[in-house]
Amino acid sequence: MMVIHVPPEELKEASIIGKSANLAGIQLRAVVVDQTGIELFFDQNDKSEINMNINYNCKMKELVSGKFVSSLVAVDVKLTKKESLLRFMVEYQVTYKLPDAAIPKHLTEKMFEAFARHNGLLNCWPYIRAQINNLSSEVGVPVMLPLMKISAVETPIPVSEGHVQSEKS
Repeated sequence: MMVIHVPPEELKEASIIGKSANLAGIQLRAVVVDQTGIELFFDQNDKSEINMNINYNCKMKELVSGKFVSSLVAVDVKLTKKESLLRFMVEYQVTYKLPDAAIPKHLTEKMFEAFARHNGLLNCWPYIRAQINNLSSEVGVPVMLPLMKISAVETPIPVSEGHVQSEKS
């Protein structure tokens, strides 16, 4: 299992959006592929160990009051062994419909940014896993990305961008 460590105050900001009575009806409306790419310099006869490196970037793309909030989620997966490289790049846009009610004044853009980052990555991950699995199978090197969990920890690691480490469950 892959664990993404997030400062507790950032998760708290994201959760305030979901807990707000006026915004209780936020709905995931769309998960759309924006871009896909593959780089292939891979020797399938090479029997050495494959190293996997997963990097991501997730940010709020747009907030339209009373309409929607969207985020962009980009993931770059690199498989390397000796001189070989297999790289998959995918980018998704996730859109959440906001309730028609006015957004309460105590909810800040920073809170919506945290909501878009955390929920965007979490909601996209099953699609990203499936797409990477399909793309890698098509080139003959099947890869299944691990499941993901977001965890609050007291560290200065920003969730919007980073390298993900796998952790055994």
